[in-house]
Amino acid sequence: MAVIGGCREYTGAPYLSVILALKHKNPDGQKLLASTLTPQPQSMTYAPYEDDVHMSFGSMLLHGLTMSEGNGDLETRCRAASVISHVQKDNLQCKEKVLRIELEAPIPTLGGKPLMHRMMKYLALSSSMKSNDGKSSASRNTYVEPVILKLLIVWLSGCPSLVQCFLDSRPHLTYLLELVSNPVRLSVQRGLDVVLLGECIIYNTSIDSGKDAFSIADVIS
Repeated sequence: MAVIGGCREYTGAPYLSVILALKHKNPDGQKLLASTLTPQPQSMTYAPYEDDVHMSFGSMLLHGLTMSEGNGDLETRCRAASVISHVQKDNLQCKEKVLRIELEAPIPTLGGKPLMHRMMKYLALSSSMKSNDGKSSASRNTYVEPVILKLLIVWLSGCPSLVQCFLDSRPHLTYLLELVSNPVRLSVQRGLDVVLLGECIIYNTSIDSGKDAFSIADVIS
């Protein structure tokens, strides 16, 4: 499913409307879009937007989502995350497909990392972002964090295997608890934090001590 144009253009409102129409009550359409979510080699990670023309639709989304490790193009990253949320929403097969995506590490010997781990890294980056005057960049965080949190919420909803993947990295839960208890964060941000925490209990089918629903509830309380 080849695409033309850059990631910014193809994650804009007009194209998002087309994607929503394609996936509405159409799980096969979602699967079609999800099937194109293939990571590009590390050499393409920092490629210019013009090179998106050579990628599939899904690869272009992943490129827009992961191309910058710093502040980067936040608008493009948020748009890509929003589209990926819609691609997998209420579709277990698509969620499992996204779960299997591993992004190539900068150093090949380190192996790939699940996309979920990268999203948590971006959440941490966005919450600690500073503006030029050294103060917290609240205006950016207002839309960056909710979009990332929404992607994670949609992803984990009704999918125990994804909850398990999330909890496999202990720092994820620890960091999420820190966000919830941070009084400086906006109520909408903390509300999404709480929803994500709730999913770690509701959709948790683990029997491993320390990772099961009761253990998570104890940690939260």
